[in-house]
Amino acid sequence: MTRSFSGIWDRVPSGALDQFIQHQVVQRIGRHSGCTFWSTFLGLFAGTIAADILDCNFIDTVNLTNSWKFPNGSYSYRGLIIPPTLTGEYDYEIQFDGASRSVASHTRGCVCRVKPCIRFCCPLSKVMQYNRCSPQSQNKYAYNMTLDITQDNGTVTSKHVLEDFVVQEDLPLPCDNHFALNRHKYTTDLWTLYENGTLLRQCDKRYLSKQDYCLQPRRSREQIGYNYTIVPYNCSIDPDRTMAYVKAISVIFMAITIAVYLWLPQFQSLHGKCCNLYFICLTATFLLNVFSIFNVFDSKMACSINGSIIQSSHLIHVR
Repeated sequence: MTRSFSGIWDRVPSGALDQFIQHQVVQRIGRHSGCTFWSTFLGLFAGTIAADILDCNFIDTVNLTNSWKFPNGSYSYRGLIIPPTLTGEYDYEIQFDGASRSVASHTRGCVCRVKPCIRFCCPLSKVMQYNRCSPQSQNKYAYNMTLDITQDNGTVTSKHVLEDFVVQEDLPLPCDNHFALNRHKYTTDLWTLYENGTLLRQCDKRYLSKQDYCLQPRRSREQIGYNYTIVPYNCSIDPDRTMAYVKAISVIFMAITIAVYLWLPQFQSLHGKCCNLYFICLTATFLLNVFSIFNVFDSKMACSINGSIIQSSHLIHVR
C-alpha cells in the first residue's frame, strides 16, 4: 500500500503539488481570519449591549461619577454598596418625554434594586417656583419628611423620606407644565403613593409611574409645626382645544360684523348701538378665552385679571 501511494505522488508534477499546498494554506488562513473578524464583531456588539444594566430602567439609576469605587468593581453611594452587576456605562440620558440625549460617557448604578427609591423634582433643599427649581436653598424652613405609603396588602405605613428611601434628585422634570396635588387643602387633589413607586391620582383614578410625576416640598399652612410638606407634582392635563379654534374663527367674523355696524348709517340707532356693544363684549370674551386656553397669561395676576374681564364681558352680553 505504501508503494502504490508513493508511485502516485511520483507521477504528480512538482508545480501542481506546490499549487495544491498553497491553495490549502490560503483557505485555512481565510477561514481563521473570517472567524477572527466575526468573533471581534460579536464581542464588540455584545460589549455594547452589556453597557446598559440588564433589566433596569434608566429612571431607576443614579450617576456614580462622584462615588467611591472599590477594587472589585462595586460602588459606594450614600451608604449603600452597589455591586458590579448593577452598574453600567451610559453615553445618553433620558429626557422627560422619553427621548434620549447624548452626553459624555459615565457610570450609572441601578440603586433602586438595592433600596426603594423616591424621585424629587429638585434638590431637597429647594422648592418649585413657576415650574422651575428655586435658585436659593431653603434649609432654614421646617420640612415634614414623612410620607404615607400604601403597601401591597393595603396597609398604610408612615415612612421617613431620608431614612427609608434613596432620594433621586438628578432626573429631569416630568414635563414643562405641571401642578401640585395638595390633598391637605383640596379634596379634588387626593392621591395615594404605593411602595413600588406608583402614584394613584384619585380624581381620575389614573396610575402614574415615576416617569410621570415627582415629589417636592411645598409651602403649607395646613400642617402645624411645618412650613413645608412633601407633595407630588404631575403633568398638566391638556384641555381639548377644538372650541378654541372655533372661537378664534368666530372672532374674525364678529370683528367684520362690528365694522359693518359702525360703518352703515342704518345701524347708528340706539338698537344698533346696543347690538354692537353685545358683539364687542362677545368678541372680547371669546378672544380672552382663546388666550387662556393657549396659556398666554402665565402669571397669576394676569390670569386673575383675565378671568375678571371674561366674567364682566359675559355678564354684559348676557343682559
